[in-house]
Amino acid sequence: MAGQLIRRGDRTWLVRVYAGTVGGKRKYVNRTVHGAKRDAQQALTKMLRDRDQGALAIPTRTTLTEYLNKWKESSLRGRVSPRTFKSYDDNLKRYVLPDLGEKRLTAVEPWDIQRIYQGMRDRGLSASTVRGTHAALRSALKQAVRWQATPRTPWTCPAPAAARTTPSRRNSPAASSTPPPTVNGAPCTTC
Repeated sequence: MAGQLIRRGDRTWLVRVYAGTVGGKRKYVNRTVHGAKRDAQQALTKMLRDRDQGALAIPTRTTLTEYLNKWKESSLRGRVSPRTFKSYDDNLKRYVLPDLGEKRLTAVEPWDIQRIYQGMRDRGLSASTVRGTHAALRSALKQAVRWQATPRTPWTCPAPAAARTTPSRRNSPAASSTPPPTVNGAPCTTC
């Protein structure tokens, strides 16, 4: 069975797609669509395409905290040095889990991650701390895609923005013997 459209009421449809078996049980992904039958058919087509491309997740209630604990013990430990393991563990516990820990793994979005990074920068944390947290979280979520715990990684978008740096004295205009370039008497901002 590829997919089903089930009428649930006036202009309400249940779109159901077979996603595979887990532990001997059939799993389905369901979505309610409000609108015409044509809208439900389009949603079904998109869900089938996503399933065929491996981008349709089997529903799970696993939270990010639960997943990260499993990932650390089954994938990370033994693959990295004890110092790296401790660093990843500390960064995830300190900066990621307080905000996203109770969120379902499949519900983590790029803007959630970007919000974590922005909060870290706003607190004045160093760029290396943000990058270390990024490395840990990226590694964990890439493994989630490989394990098919989530259909896609929220990593395709966010990366920690470069830290704001102040110009060094050597590169500052005051230290230079040549004046900064100007356009019509004003400093050039694009040069």
